[in-house]
Amino acid sequence: MKKSEIKTLALSIGMLVFLSGCSIKKSNNLSNSSSIPNNNVKTNESTSYSSSSSEQTPGSVKIKYNLNYIRKLASNQVAVWIEDSQGNYIKSLYASKYTADGGYKQRPEALTEWISKSGWKNATKNEIDTVSGATQNPGNINLTWDCKDEKGAAVKPGKYIYIVEGNIYWGSRVLYKGDIEIGNSENTSNAKANYINKDSSNNDTLIKNVSAEFTPKK
Repeated sequence: MKKSEIKTLALSIGMLVFLSGCSIKKSNNLSNSSSIPNNNVKTNESTSYSSSSSEQTPGSVKIKYNLNYIRKLASNQVAVWIEDSQGNYIKSLYASKYTADGGYKQRPEALTEWISKSGWKNATKNEIDTVSGATQNPGNINLTWDCKDEKGAAVKPGKYIYIVEGNIYWGSRVLYKGDIEIGNSENTSNAKANYINKDSSNNDTLIKNVSAEFTPKK
Protein backbone atom coordinates (compact mmCIF):
# COMPACT_ATOMS: atom_id res chain seq x y z
CA MET A 1 0.00 0.00 0.00
CA LYS A 2 1.32 3.38 -0.93
CA LYS A 3 2.18 5.93 1.73
CA SER A 4 -0.49 8.35 0.45
CA GLU A 5 -3.16 5.64 0.65
CA ILE A 6 -2.18 4.79 4.24
CA LYS A 7 -2.49 8.45 5.20
CA THR A 8 -5.93 8.70 3.60
CA LEU A 9 -7.08 5.54 5.38
CA ALA A 10 -5.87 6.86 8.73
CA LEU A 11 -7.74 10.11 8.23
CA SER A 12 -10.92 8.19 7.38
CA ILE A 13 -10.65 6.01 10.50
CA GLY A 14 -10.06 9.09 12.66
CA MET A 15 -13.12 10.81 11.23
CA LEU A 16 -15.28 7.74 11.94
CA VAL A 17 -14.08 7.60 15.55
CA PHE A 18 -14.82 11.32 16.02
CA LEU A 19 -18.34 11.05 14.59
CA SER A 20 -19.05 7.98 16.71
CA GLY A 21 -18.01 9.83 19.86
CA CYS A 22 -20.28 12.77 19.07
CA SER A 23 -23.23 10.42 18.54
CA ILE A 24 -22.64 8.65 21.87
CA LYS A 25 -22.40 11.97 23.76
CA LYS A 26 -25.62 13.25 22.19
CA SER A 27 -27.42 10.03 23.08
CA ASN A 28 -26.29 10.26 26.71
CA ASN A 29 -27.49 13.86 26.99
CA LEU A 30 -30.92 12.90 25.68
CA SER A 31 -31.25 9.92 28.03
CA ASN A 32 -30.41 12.05 31.10
CA SER A 33 -32.75 14.97 30.29
CA SER A 34 -35.65 13.51 32.36
CA SER A 35 -33.65 13.88 35.58
CA ILE A 36 -33.27 17.64 35.13
CA PRO A 37 -36.05 19.59 36.90
CA ASN A 38 -38.11 21.79 34.61
CA ASN A 39 -38.87 25.00 36.46
CA ASN A 40 -41.34 26.07 33.77
CA VAL A 41 -43.80 23.25 34.60
CA LYS A 42 -46.33 24.14 37.32
CA THR A 43 -47.70 21.41 39.57
CA ASN A 44 -50.88 21.55 41.63
CA GLU A 45 -50.65 19.98 45.07
CA SER A 46 -53.75 19.71 47.23
CA THR A 47 -54.17 18.36 50.73
CA SER A 48 -57.61 17.20 51.78
CA TYR A 49 -58.69 17.66 55.40
CA SER A 50 -61.86 15.88 56.45
CA SER A 51 -63.43 16.76 59.77
CA SER A 52 -66.54 15.45 61.44
CA SER A 53 -68.04 16.91 64.59
CA SER A 54 -67.61 14.33 67.32
CA GLU A 55 -69.13 16.64 69.92
CA GLN A 56 -72.17 14.97 71.41
CA THR A 57 -75.13 16.91 72.75
CA PRO A 58 -76.59 15.78 76.08
CA GLY A 59 -80.00 15.27 74.47
CA SER A 60 -82.93 17.38 73.32
CA VAL A 61 -85.67 19.53 74.82
CA LYS A 62 -89.20 19.62 73.45
CA ILE A 63 -91.11 22.82 74.21
CA LYS A 64 -94.89 22.66 73.96
CA TYR A 65 -97.63 25.28 74.08
CA ASN A 66 -101.11 25.98 72.81
CA LEU A 67 -101.40 28.88 70.39
CA ASN A 68 -104.56 30.85 69.74
CA TYR A 69 -105.23 33.30 66.91
CA ILE A 70 -106.46 36.75 67.93
CA ARG A 71 -108.48 38.55 65.28
CA LYS A 72 -107.00 41.97 65.93
CA LEU A 73 -104.32 44.15 64.44
CA ALA A 74 -100.99 44.53 66.27
CA SER A 75 -101.17 41.04 67.71
CA ASN A 76 -100.19 37.37 67.20
CA GLN A 77 -96.42 37.83 67.51
CA VAL A 78 -94.48 35.04 69.24
CA ALA A 79 -90.83 34.35 70.06
CA VAL A 80 -89.25 31.32 71.75
CA TRP A 81 -85.66 31.17 72.97
CA ILE A 82 -83.25 29.61 75.48
CA GLU A 83 -81.12 31.19 78.21
CA ASP A 84 -78.70 29.70 80.70
CA SER A 85 -79.35 29.77 84.45
CA GLN A 86 -77.67 33.20 84.68
CA GLY A 87 -79.99 34.70 82.07
CA ASN A 88 -77.44 34.72 79.25
CA TYR A 89 -78.86 34.26 75.77
CA ILE A 90 -78.21 30.83 74.19
CA LYS A 91 -80.36 30.40 71.09
CA SER A 92 -83.62 31.41 69.39
CA LEU A 93 -85.97 28.63 68.34
CA TYR A 94 -88.76 30.61 66.72
CA ALA A 95 -89.98 34.15 66.06
CA SER A 96 -92.94 35.41 64.05
CA LYS A 97 -91.80 36.43 60.59
CA TYR A 98 -93.12 39.99 60.74
CA THR A 99 -91.14 40.90 63.86
CA ALA A 100 -88.04 38.86 62.99
CA ASP A 101 -87.81 40.32 59.49
CA GLY A 102 -87.67 43.94 60.65
CA GLY A 103 -91.19 44.55 61.96
CA TYR A 104 -89.76 45.43 65.36
CA LYS A 105 -88.65 48.74 63.81
CA GLN A 106 -92.28 49.71 63.21
CA ARG A 107 -93.59 48.06 66.39
CA PRO A 108 -90.76 48.01 68.95
CA GLU A 109 -93.24 47.10 71.72
CA ALA A 110 -94.17 43.77 70.06
CA LEU A 111 -91.51 41.36 71.41
CA THR A 112 -89.24 43.66 73.39
CA GLU A 113 -87.77 40.99 75.68
CA TRP A 114 -86.67 38.75 72.80
CA ILE A 115 -85.30 41.63 70.71
CA SER A 116 -83.22 42.81 73.66
CA LYS A 117 -81.92 39.41 74.78
CA SER A 118 -81.07 38.06 71.33
CA GLY A 119 -79.48 41.24 69.98
CA TRP A 120 -81.69 40.69 66.94
CA LYS A 121 -80.89 44.08 65.44
CA ASN A 122 -77.57 42.52 64.33
CA ALA A 123 -79.10 39.29 63.00
CA THR A 124 -77.96 38.01 59.60
CA LYS A 125 -80.36 37.07 56.79
CA ASN A 126 -79.59 33.40 57.39
CA GLU A 127 -80.50 33.73 61.08
CA ILE A 128 -83.74 35.50 60.18
CA ASP A 129 -84.70 32.82 57.64
CA THR A 130 -83.85 29.99 60.05
CA VAL A 131 -85.81 31.32 63.02
CA SER A 132 -88.86 32.59 61.11
CA GLY A 133 -88.95 29.88 58.46
CA ALA A 134 -92.45 28.53 59.10
CA THR A 135 -95.61 30.28 60.27
CA GLN A 136 -97.22 28.63 63.27
CA ASN A 137 -100.87 27.76 62.90
CA PRO A 138 -103.25 27.88 65.88
CA GLY A 139 -103.28 24.70 67.94
CA ASN A 140 -100.71 22.62 69.80
CA ILE A 141 -97.16 23.71 69.00
CA ASN A 142 -94.05 21.55 69.50
CA LEU A 143 -90.55 22.99 69.15
CA THR A 144 -87.35 21.02 69.68
CA TRP A 145 -84.12 22.44 71.04
CA ASP A 146 -81.10 20.30 70.13
CA CYS A 147 -79.16 21.48 73.20
CA LYS A 148 -76.79 23.56 71.08
CA ASP A 149 -76.07 27.27 71.21
CA GLU A 150 -76.46 29.71 68.32
CA LYS A 151 -72.97 28.79 67.04
CA GLY A 152 -73.76 25.08 66.92
CA ALA A 153 -71.75 24.05 69.99
CA ALA A 154 -73.26 21.57 72.43
CA VAL A 155 -74.19 23.09 75.79
CA LYS A 156 -72.98 21.67 79.08
CA PRO A 157 -75.31 19.79 81.43
CA GLY A 158 -77.11 22.03 83.90
CA LYS A 159 -80.20 24.17 84.34
CA TYR A 160 -81.54 26.23 81.42
CA ILE A 161 -84.45 28.61 80.99
CA TYR A 162 -86.94 28.41 78.15
CA ILE A 163 -88.96 31.53 77.36
CA VAL A 164 -92.07 32.02 75.24
CA GLU A 165 -93.04 35.64 74.64
CA GLY A 166 -96.34 36.64 73.06
CA ASN A 167 -97.56 40.02 71.87
CA ILE A 168 -101.26 39.96 72.71
CA TYR A 169 -102.35 43.39 71.55
CA TRP A 170 -100.21 46.46 70.91
CA GLY A 171 -98.10 46.89 74.08
CA SER A 172 -99.77 44.04 75.97
CA ARG A 173 -97.51 41.00 76.28
CA VAL A 174 -97.24 37.71 78.09
CA LEU A 175 -93.93 36.16 79.08
CA TYR A 176 -93.72 32.48 79.99
CA LYS A 177 -90.56 31.24 81.73
CA GLY A 178 -89.64 27.77 82.91
CA ASP A 179 -86.54 25.88 84.09
CA ILE A 180 -85.40 22.60 82.56
CA GLU A 181 -82.54 20.44 83.81
CA ILE A 182 -80.15 19.05 81.18
CA GLY A 183 -78.41 15.91 82.39
CA ASN A 184 -78.60 12.12 82.42
CA SER A 185 -82.28 11.63 83.18
CA GLU A 186 -85.61 12.68 81.70
CA ASN A 187 -87.50 15.52 83.33
CA THR A 188 -90.36 17.91 82.62
CA SER A 189 -91.46 21.33 83.80
CA ASN A 190 -94.27 23.85 83.40
CA ALA A 191 -93.65 27.52 82.68
CA LYS A 192 -95.27 30.37 84.59
CA ALA A 193 -96.89 33.37 82.92
CA ASN A 194 -96.06 36.99 83.60
CA TYR A 195 -98.31 39.58 81.97
CA ILE A 196 -96.80 42.93 81.01
CA ASN A 197 -99.11 45.97 81.19
CA LYS A 198 -101.97 45.82 83.67
CA ASP A 199 -104.69 45.06 81.11
CA SER A 200 -102.85 42.17 79.46
CA SER A 201 -104.50 39.43 81.50
CA ASN A 202 -107.93 40.76 80.50
CA ASN A 203 -107.19 40.53 76.79
CA ASP A 204 -107.72 37.49 74.62
CA THR A 205 -105.55 34.46 75.35
CA LEU A 206 -102.72 34.08 72.84
CA ILE A 207 -100.58 31.39 74.51
CA LYS A 208 -101.27 28.86 77.26
CA ASN A 209 -100.10 25.51 78.67
CA VAL A 210 -96.37 26.10 78.14
CA SER A 211 -94.16 23.17 79.18
CA ALA A 212 -90.84 21.51 78.39
CA GLU A 213 -89.53 17.95 78.37
CA PHE A 214 -85.88 16.90 78.31
CA THR A 215 -84.85 13.56 76.78
CA PRO A 216 -81.22 12.49 77.28
CA LYS A 217 -79.22 11.16 74.36
CA LYS A 218 -79.13 7.37 74.31
